Amino acid sequence: IDRHSLQFFYTPATRLDFAVIVVVILVALFGSLIAASGAGVALAILLFLREQTRSSIVHSRIEGEDIFSKHAKTGQVPQHTTSDHKDVVVFELQGSLFFGTASQLLKALEPEVTTRKYVILSMRRVQSMDVTATHVLEQIKDRLEENQAFLVFCDIPKDLPSGLKMKRYLKETGVVQASNKALAFRELDDALEWVEAQEALLVPQIG
Repeated sequence: IDRHSLQFFYTPATRLDFAVIVVVILVALFGSLIAASGAGVALAILLFLREQTRSSIVHSRIEGEDIFSKHAKTGQVPQHTTSDHKDVVVFELQGSLFFGTASQLLKALEPEVTTRKYVILSMRRVQSMDVTATHVLEQIKDRLEENQAFLVFCDIPKDLPSGLKMKRYLKETGVVQASNKALAFRELDDALEWVEAQEALLVPQIG
């Protein structure tokens, strides 16, 4: 027994970790080391899932008019249209997108489906993704497509810590590849420039 582990009991944030240690010790004493290892791994997985589901997957949400105004001041994205960009929203996602956070992802994006023309997702803070999360993204893409709107990905990391190549994964699961209403860009600036170009095409029709 490591004496330093006893300190976990006195801190509310680590009390569950202390409970895991106690369970592992008890199983080792009254069972076997193999059973104790299994119990420790199982409880650690449950604690990880609990932590992930309680943390927010949305790092920031920025209105289109704010992000375009900011980038226009720095000269990163030239203003080609007179649009106020109210039909654009940018989400910067973070953490793990998996079955435990899929409902949270749907809840965050669903309200934007009927009111936005462009929903931009920055993926640079995403650490992992599973098929359940991609299914949610495909649902959002399909609903946007029904409204002639676009789902735009940017800042896609080349490799996740798990070794998954996210851009290839999104294409293979059909989120990006199956429709021209879902696109992927290297950086946010590239995505914003594309949106500007799309809106510029509508200017003659508005006039």
